[in-house]
Amino acid sequence: MRALLLTLAVLELCCDIACAGEIHKWTDAEGNVHYGDIAPRDQSSTAINPVDSTSSDGPSRSAQDRMENQYRVIQELSEDRIRRQEEKEKAEKKEKKRQGACAMLKDRAVTLRDGGRLYDIKPDGSREYLSDDIRRKRTEETDTQLKKYCR
Repeated sequence: MRALLLTLAVLELCCDIACAGEIHKWTDAEGNVHYGDIAPRDQSSTAINPVDSTSSDGPSRSAQDRMENQYRVIQELSEDRIRRQEEKEKAEKKEKKRQGACAMLKDRAVTLRDGGRLYDIKPDGSREYLSDDIRRKRTEETDTQLKKYCR
């Protein structure tokens, strides 16, 4: 029984010591958000969980204070995770749109180079066949767009 009480007392002390520090938040050069108990020397960081260890309550904080700080940290982590997920989905949507434009441009380039006689349809429904100059100009425009959209 004494050993159990001693173990619990040591664990409580360790928990108080572990919770007594600050938690720092910083963003690296690649835009990744990091959290840690030691601030990086080469980057600026924000203390998101400041602790006043010299409070009038003594060196140990109450369980309520620890829970509130833990909740605040969890909320911030959750918000960062949601923000990263939204950014990822936005980037995936943009990439899918770019790939679709690239595929369309590749098809257009093949048609302009290898197709037979090409034509535009006029508003009255008749066909206007493309001259060699117009065809060459559209091929150049398509090649320029291919360089822009297709990596």
